[in-house]
This record gives sequence, structure tokens and C-alpha cells, in this order.
Amino acid sequence: MDTINPSLVEREQAIFRQIGLDMRQLKMSLNLIIGNSNASGNPQAPWPPVQPIWLDDQGLLRIDAFQVTQKKRDLALMPRPDGALDLALAADGDLLADNGLHTAILTSLFSDARHDRQRGWWADSVVGRVTGSRIWVLRQEGKQQVDTLRRAEQYTAESLQWLLDDRIAEDLAIAATWSAAQRGYMHLGIKVLLRNGGRFV
Repeated sequence: MDTINPSLVEREQAIFRQIGLDMRQLKMSLNLIIGNSNASGNPQAPWPPVQPIWLDDQGLLRIDAFQVTQKKRDLALMPRPDGALDLALAADGDLLADNGLHTAILTSLFSDARHDRQRGWWADSVVGRVTGSRIWVLRQEGKQQVDTLRRAEQYTAESLQWLLDDRIAEDLAIAATWSAAQRGYMHLGIKVLLRNGGRFV
């Protein structure tokens, strides 16, 4: 007969307690998003609720996927002094959100796209488009040539093609140059002409 280790049982109970506390905290956070813990809505109503997240008549959490995807808020990214990207934090330690293009473009550029059966994102086949760029291939090659600059521009254009496909941008201007100050470093200049007439540089 198998014996049960009491410390494992206690650990499992502690994990379940923590999950319960986390779920309670999540519900409280969602109530703050909703703005009213007694908010309710009917998913079958002819007009969608004002909030993308609400509680129905039975107290169940409902999410209007259309409204959530229309808002498209990302966790904000910020560059660190070493050149890496990190999550941006508010003064109170909370994660900052970004509803603009900054984080989306950084994610597109510096996530590794699939190349020669290496790297990539597992969900690409599900969503039907490639996420990320192949710039990582150039880093591995380590060659400082004119051809490398042209390929960097090509890989950048590929990774940002979704801006044109989704009709967010009218045009993209991409220019890659070698850094004069640091050998082996590349500068990538990107200008996005938005459909509303704005520019993102």
C-alpha cells in the first residue's frame, strides 16, 4: 500500500489555498475594471454591454471577446540600458499597459520568427501568420556586410507586414545602417505612416 507523505498533503493544501486567494484577488481586480461589483449584463442582449467584462445575472464572469480584441491593450515594454526589453512598471509596482503601437512593434521585431525549422512560436500555425522577425538569424551569422543590411530591412518589413494587412498603416519606410561608433552594431530606422495620417517613428 502506498503511504502518503504528510508534508506533501500540507503543501498541496497550501497550494489550493493560494489558488483560492489568487482567484479572489482576480475577481476583486475584475470588479474594479467593471467599476461596480454588482454590475450585470445579458450576453443575449441586442446591444453589447458598455464594459468588455461584466457579471451576468447568476454572478458568472462574462467577457465580450469582440470588445476585448478591439481594445488590444498590451503589457508595455521598455528598453533596459543593456539593450534588452523588460516589462514597464508604474511607481506603485503595477504593470503598465500600452494601447498604442510601441509594444506591438517591439514584439514583432524582437520575437524570433521560425527559420529553417528553428525557433518560432508554436501558435503560428493556429493564428495563420508568422509572429516575430528573422533578425536573430543575422545576429548568429555575425557578418558586417551590405547584404546583411538589406536582409535586415527585408526581415523587418516581413515582421511588420501585419500593419499593412490589418490596414493600420499606409506605408513603411525601413533603413538599416552600421553603427559608426560600435563595430558590429546595426541601427534600424523605421517610419510607419498610419492610415489616419499620423506617423510612428
